Amino acid sequence: MRRLRLAKVSPNVPLAVLDALSRSVLPLRAKGDLAGAEALLREALQAQREMLGNTHPSTHTSVNNLGLLRWAKGDLVSAEELLRE
Repeated sequence: MRRLRLAKVSPNVPLAVLDALSRSVLPLRAKGDLAGAEALLREALQAQREMLGNTHPSTHTSVNNLGLLRWAKGDLVSAEELLRE
């Protein structure tokens, strides 16, 4: 499987690209690759935090998605921490 890696996020990356990166975890999750989905979502979230900040709605959506993914993996403590952000 090919993974997308962001070496360094450019300040010129459009919001749509960051949102698409965040949504790209859906096929991995659907296939049951929760570890792969989590790694990609963590990467997308980091990029969103760097580019958009912690208060942007897209960042909030990714935090929520990561929390729900960790909940699905059974990591309830980590999931709760994220979902309370």
